[in-house]
Amino acid sequence: MTNSIYGTPTPEEVKTFKNLFQDFDEASKFYLKAEKELVDEANGFFPKHLLDNITETKSKFQTASNKYHTFLSQLIEKYKSK
Repeated sequence: MTNSIYGTPTPEEVKTFKNLFQDFDEASKFYLKAEKELVDEANGFFPKHLLDNITETKSKFQTASNKYHTFLSQLIEKYKSK
């Protein structure tokens, strides 16, 4: 995560970035798994447990994605202006 043009993130920023990326990665995997289950098991009908699962995992995915991308944007803005 070092870029001599823009500067070097602090150790805390690197730690936060890694944690947010891990959360985003994990949420993505759960969401994709839930989506696959919905497609594979629905057979034209959408059972409540599958809909509940896709709703919950999508919400967690969106939250993790927003946190990750917001932090990444803030880092880019911070170091772009230096």
